[in-house]
Order: sequence, then C-alpha cells, then structure tokens
Amino acid sequence: MTENDRQEKDYSAVLVNHWIDKARNDLESAQVNFQSGRLSNAVRDIYFACFHVVSALFMKEGKTFNKHSQVRASFHRDLIKPGRIDVLWGPFYEWVFDHRQQADYQPMVEFESDEVKAILDRAETFIGEMKKLLESR
Repeated sequence: MTENDRQEKDYSAVLVNHWIDKARNDLESAQVNFQSGRLSNAVRDIYFACFHVVSALFMKEGKTFNKHSQVRASFHRDLIKPGRIDVLWGPFYEWVFDHRQQADYQPMVEFESDEVKAILDRAETFIGEMKKLLESR
C-alpha cells in the first residue's frame, strides 16, 4: 500500500465517522424536536439521521452519491434486494424519505404525534442495524 493509498483510506475513515456523528446528532435533534412538539422538524431530522448513517455505510464501501434519490435507490439495490438487511426496512426508509419531502416542501403539513413517535423509535433501531453493518465490514 502506498502512502497515497494510506492517506485516502484514512480520509475515508474520517468521512465515515463524520457521517456517523451527523446521524447521531440528527437523531438527538429529532428527539428534542419531538419533545418540543415540532413534529415537522422531528420528521426531517429522523430522515437525515437515517440518510447519514446509510451514507456512512456506503462511504465505507467506497460508494458516493450526488443526490438523495441515488442513496435511496442504492439502499434498495445494495442492502434490501441482496438481503443484507431485513426487507421491512424498505418501507421504513421510503416513509422517512417521502415524509421529509412533505415536511420541507408542503406548506402547512401536519403529522400525528403518535406516528412520529413510532417512526422515531424505529429510527433508533434502524441506525443500530446500520451500525452493525458498518462494524462487520
């Protein structure tokens, strides 16, 4: 391994850790926003927590993307379809992706507190599952 290869590998590890930290911060923000009744903000933060941990996994595997839709497609193609994670996570990721879009772009969208709480709880489990994949690679 050349010095340049080592530096690239080290930089990649820094980026992976950065995405993991962002996921953790996003999840904490989602919890605070939920507790404060800011449900749209909580939904947005839940999505970004999931997006960032999935991005960390893909970064560790040498995959980078320019668009959220590309991460979404790769999530299904590279994680769900080959059975690396439970197929039940597919609808979950779709929910957070679609509802983040609503939270950000639909005026006066409203979410039910019970539904957001359930998704927040699932997001914690989802992030744990992604971290298991990160540790196993």
